Amino acid sequence: MELVKELEQLKKKYNEVEKRRQELAQNNKSLGGRVAHSKRYKQQRDEARALIEQQKQQIATLVQETQRLREDNERLAQKLK
Repeated sequence: MELVKELEQLKKKYNEVEKRRQELAQNNKSLGGRVAHSKRYKQQRDEARALIEQQKQQIATLVQETQRLREDNERLAQKLK
């Protein structure tokens, strides 16, 4: 009789452990999706920041070029007078 009780207790504990294992597996699966979303968001954010920095540099270059061309125009306009 005592072996039967012990066997029943072991089965019960095994079922509890198995249920918990399945819960943890589901949690891991859920977290995996959130991690993937976070990584994708961070990548998009970093790409946007890099693009903004590149555009800032292009704008600065164009501003310098515009200033140089204005000065050239003013110089040429003075020569024509």
